[in-house]
Amino acid sequence: MSQDFFVEVICDIKDKLEIAESLEDYSKKCEFIEDIEYLMEALKIAPPNQYPEIEEVKRQVNNFKMDNNFLSSTEVPSCSYSSHDDSDYVIENFNDIKNEREAVEFVRDEGDTSEYISGLENVATKALNLYHATSTDHCLHSEIFDFYLGIRRELDKIKDTVESPEVEKEYDKNSIRFIDKKGKCLSPPSSPDSSSWSDVVSKKSRTFGVSSTKVLSTADRIRDNIPIDPRIPGSVPKKELHSNAKYLGTRIIKEKTVGHGFESIFGEYIRFHKSDSSYRPIESVTVKDPYLSEDIQVKNILDFFKYCWRNINTLKKFEIITEAPKSQKNIVKLKKTYGRSKTDNQIVNMLSNKDSKIRCSMSEIENHCKSSGVGFNVKYEENIHERYVYFDNGIFCSLERGFDFYYYNYNNSSDRNEWNCKATHIVFYCL
Repeated sequence: MSQDFFVEVICDIKDKLEIAESLEDYSKKCEFIEDIEYLMEALKIAPPNQYPEIEEVKRQVNNFKMDNNFLSSTEVPSCSYSSHDDSDYVIENFNDIKNEREAVEFVRDEGDTSEYISGLENVATKALNLYHATSTDHCLHSEIFDFYLGIRRELDKIKDTVESPEVEKEYDKNSIRFIDKKGKCLSPPSSPDSSSWSDVVSKKSRTFGVSSTKVLSTADRIRDNIPIDPRIPGSVPKKELHSNAKYLGTRIIKEKTVGHGFESIFGEYIRFHKSDSSYRPIESVTVKDPYLSEDIQVKNILDFFKYCWRNINTLKKFEIITEAPKSQKNIVKLKKTYGRSKTDNQIVNMLSNKDSKIRCSMSEIENHCKSSGVGFNVKYEENIHERYVYFDNGIFCSLERGFDFYYYNYNNSSDRNEWNCKATHIVFYCL
């Protein structure tokens, strides 16, 4: 394993610790310290005496936990099978990681080696964190580690290839003919596009049809809009998309980048009816997100509604689908988090308070909708995982993180383009 990996983990811990120290919301701090503890587990396999920074990081983390009265236990919550059958946590997260691995293949197909390496390293870190968070008796424990080792081997292979000047770029090896809408052959570009690989993928999907004599890969099928399992690459369940769903594009958002406001992401799709008569004007918008318990999450939804109301003059209905806090899954999750430090009644009371808070927040959004002349509806469901936005003109947007990919901007809270973002991807389909 390369030494750079442990250096990156140490830097990631320091970044998260810096953000956590700036937060006032205790629950948000809890989320960050949980992520930090997962990363600390990864450092346990670092070669001894080669990374003196690790001891300093441990001291900083422990001081932060003591200053904020966190639980003294440093154990990472187990994700194994239990009497409450909460093992779907591991399965869900492992599926997300594998889907992200598949999405990273876009980079390799577009010839952007540096972005491909960066994407693989991100997947490897997540896989290793999940491996350490999974108990040894879990059915996926060995499979997760094998998956992680496969990624590391791929990274070593790619880095060796990059260092060899005799090896041609994969982009130049593939014989691909570009054909425009009229069937005219176009000369392929001499080198890959220098823009971000998300822009490359979406641009070529809109502009070219792609044909090749080789066996079609998943990425080829996506670019050709060939109907296949619609779950790639955004982890969208089959129940949400029918088999004829047409892939439109993928928006890749890099860590701590700006310029990803609502208009930049959704503007093109909410105005399809102006350029294509097969799309009708939007009258209804549905947002599905199981986690809407924090103030910033509610603000994200409320700001998105305001954006829709300002830009969709035919909007008549705004709907939210979210998870009821007092579900069996959430009870099990809190039991694992607090262990014996809280009784069952205390945990239920915590969830009851959170339930009341969510319903108050939904009432706030409802008041904004009614004052704007838009109907509002909220549905509470159990055991939901997917996050998406659906416009009733047929556009389905799979959101990997929901709207939680924004870092809050205290200096300019009104302009989303100025907000730093977390790494994520958004996949667009036409139903």
